[in-house]
Amino acid sequence: MGEVQFKPKHLEWLQELRGVRPDCKIGIIDNGSYVQYMDCIESSGFKFDWLDISIDGPKETHNKQRASGASFDIANSGIQNAHRILTTEGKVNSLFTLTKINFNSLLETSRILPREIFQWHVTTITPLRAELACLSVSEEEFAESWRQLMVANKTRSVHLRIYVVDDLLKLARVVGKDNFLKAFSSAYVDLASISFDIEGLRVIYYPQSVAPSETWVIDADGSYHVPYSIGFTLEELRRGISVSGEDIRKYTVQEGGEVNFQMLYAKAVEQWKREFGLMYLEQEKSVFDQIRNF
Repeated sequence: MGEVQFKPKHLEWLQELRGVRPDCKIGIIDNGSYVQYMDCIESSGFKFDWLDISIDGPKETHNKQRASGASFDIANSGIQNAHRILTTEGKVNSLFTLTKINFNSLLETSRILPREIFQWHVTTITPLRAELACLSVSEEEFAESWRQLMVANKTRSVHLRIYVVDDLLKLARVVGKDNFLKAFSSAYVDLASISFDIEGLRVIYYPQSVAPSETWVIDADGSYHVPYSIGFTLEELRRGISVSGEDIRKYTVQEGGEVNFQMLYAKAVEQWKREFGLMYLEQEKSVFDQIRNF
């Protein structure tokens, strides 16, 4: 489901969801701002199973990346108060989005992460928009990030998540063809990801060719979209034309209305395969051909 900012009104339907499916794990990805609603959450009695809060570097770096002088303190407050909204077995994890701004601050970030953090996930950026694409790290910057991650992984479990196949190519160039292919040949594969270890560090790659296996998007107006539709505004998606004149109707699966989620998901998967999946599969094949021919 698409990301939305947490509001107290969500508690009612989250309670209903847990009543229908008590086996479901319910969590939130937040920047720490949920703390302003702490009284409402605690009085409702609802407990989350997990909470993910981003720390994108030490204070100055994090605030620069978030373009907010208060962002770091808000995130830390969210982590410190997590135990108040989590189940007994609930976990709080921290996310770190790798960019040109923070690529050389991973080791310092690892050292300042609060003790409450259960898992630390570092992700490469998905360049959906121009302002994001310019923040993608170069191969040299990625090499420095990898060096710091290897050091950090000696004292803290690190998960490196890669969503773009070009970043997988950067990884292969940094660690070397033989190391990469040896690790990849014994990878664990599930419906949405490929997981493998390089020198003890866990790498998880999410192929864009099968992106709907991990997520699909329910937008604020009740419309259903394929992944990466968040690269466009809601108004653009409604029009079916982007501000640059691109036909983006292929990102919309259905515009609201009553749905059978099982059938709609199957439709989303088929639409992704037809409109995007085969294209991304060719890109992935090209990258692996490059790696083999290093």
